[in-house]
Amino acid sequence: MALPTVALAYEAPGIDTIVTDATPMVGEETRVTITGAEPSSEVTLTVTSNPASLPVDAIEVAGTRSFSKAADPSGTVDFRVTFTESAVYNAAATDAAGSLLGDLVLTVSTVDGEVPSVDDGGLALSGAEVAGVVAGATVVCTIGVGVVVLVRRRSATQKQAGR
Repeated sequence: MALPTVALAYEAPGIDTIVTDATPMVGEETRVTITGAEPSSEVTLTVTSNPASLPVDAIEVAGTRSFSKAADPSGTVDFRVTFTESAVYNAAATDAAGSLLGDLVLTVSTVDGEVPSVDDGGLALSGAEVAGVVAGATVVCTIGVGVVVLVRRRSATQKQAGR
């Protein structure tokens, strides 16, 4: 089982992205706070599950589906996020112009401690499963080596017979 981790991929200059718990349990509230935003500007927090096939209702932001809030006069925005399914989630905060302020990865586990798989860097796994490909490549290589050995033996046998 992989250990839960958080990966802070980016913060814009002057912005701090703070999370109270990057490895919450299903049903627990996590706070994502953005500081350093333009006072009274709109900040949007977009939370995406990985795999993206999880339903949107697995994510609750402040009890609603609206992810946008106005920063307070000090430039701080506080989002309260609750997850109802175990998964790895990507959270990205953007300003009204769509510029990235900061992003992070949240790993949500179940009450029995089941944690979704993440790689050593803490980022969500993506792409195809390679176990089948590796097994298939091994079989093909084994067959190829066998063919080469048989051809060489046949060639050596024919050379000996032709002497």
